[in-house]
Amino acid sequence: MNKSDYDGYVIDRSNGFHRLGGCNTNDSTYGIVTVHGYYPIGWPTKGFEWVNPLVQLSNNGIPIWFFRYDWNDCPENSVNYLYRQTEMLIDNNPHLDSL
Repeated sequence: MNKSDYDGYVIDRSNGFHRLGGCNTNDSTYGIVTVHGYYPIGWPTKGFEWVNPLVQLSNNGIPIWFFRYDWNDCPENSVNYLYRQTEMLIDNNPHLDSL
């Protein structure tokens, strides 16, 4: 696995939820939501450390969403944004009963 192929793959996205592709998913009534943490200036990778865990999760055939937010924003604003976006995710995926 070449780090440069994956560096930034999940982080270089717009804010909000992104359904991760590249895996087969079963008809599932539940899904997984992943939320990144803070990447300080000079951090050597931006998202590469997510590759192996996401591959392992995708082997279970469960749909996965990655949530991107502005880590420079006030934490309270980020939490409120996550809450509103999660409500929309649930509304747009009525077959899900668990996240």
